[in-house]
Amino acid sequence: MKCRLGSSARQQGAAFTMPEIMVAVAILGIVATSLYGGISSGFAAVKFNRESMRATEILIEKMEEFRTFNWDQLTNGSVPTTFTTYFYPTNIINTTNSGALYSGTVSITNANVTESYNSSILLINVNVSWQSGTKNHTKNMQTLVSQYGMRNYIF
Repeated sequence: MKCRLGSSARQQGAAFTMPEIMVAVAILGIVATSLYGGISSGFAAVKFNRESMRATEILIEKMEEFRTFNWDQLTNGSVPTTFTTYFYPTNIINTTNSGALYSGTVSITNANVTESYNSSILLINVNVSWQSGTKNHTKNMQTLVSQYGMRNYIF
């Protein structure tokens, strides 16, 4: 019978005390909060990078459009100066939510060069802006376009 009394006394002393439990719960709460913060900021970074990559795609798409215009179209104002598109431009799955709205502007001006052929070169600047959450973001891209092709001016 002594064995039973001894083992029962050991079992009573083996339990956690209330302060130990409170410290463990506090540590667990801090770890869980930190983990949630890390995961949510990771998702926010991925979302911004996807939106930024889409803005770059839009800029490249617009720059490629200028390859289809001839010199007269570029100089007589037939190129649209504003445009809008969505993150998902043709959203087949969900027609009500197409992601971020991208607004863009196109400006075509004379290139700021001092050479004799300055009237044959245009500077095309494309700006894209969008809102992600409460922050406004913008990207731009520019290029030079020549009336007779760049080969005549390089070689």
